[in-house]
Amino acid sequence: MGRSDSFRYLDAKQLKVKPGNARIFLHKLGWARYCNSRDIVGSIKNITVSSKGGKWFASIQTELEVVEPVPSPTSAVGAVVGNAAAMKTPMACCANTCPKAPTCRT
Repeated sequence: MGRSDSFRYLDAKQLKVKPGNARIFLHKLGWARYCNSRDIVGSIKNITVSSKGGKWFASIQTELEVVEPVPSPTSAVGAVVGNAAAMKTPMACCANTCPKAPTCRT
């Protein structure tokens, strides 16, 4: 075994994968069985075939377009600007959650 016991298929046209039958087609080698450890999501970009410990492995690299979620403006974020006396009123500090709301002065 040499240092680089691997080769890569860079052209997706040379590859065919049938996950349902657990078969992979490699150009010039033909069909081979493989163990599908993960679902193939996205489009296949390349496959690297390598040998380790007398066994052959195929690593499938895919590309998947991910749309970044847009944050929804459902909650308001900001600071209260005004005088300190207005901020210490019972309704401003505790609303209906404090059991001593009528007498609360925090």
